[in-house]
Amino acid sequence: MVSDDLVAMIPVDHEMAVKKKWGRMPLPELVGRFATKTKGRLLRVDDQATSTEALVSMKPDSTDQETWTTFTNRVRVAELFYEISFP
Repeated sequence: MVSDDLVAMIPVDHEMAVKKKWGRMPLPELVGRFATKTKGRLLRVDDQATSTEALVSMKPDSTDQETWTTFTNRVRVAELFYEISFP
């Protein structure tokens, strides 16, 4: 059983993986499945979310506003990392 507040983090930079000839990392199928299971609460090292405000604006169409707001209120976006708090 999966919790309603499940969050996934993917620590792979796609561009660096291509440079290193590691193939299709992170695997698109894995990213898609994580996005589905977490209702879009997926944090990636290579995301465009360079600030909390940017993350707020990246709400997936498949995720309702209340779920997304609850998630983004718990995330702090820093230059080198994400920080997330759990109740």
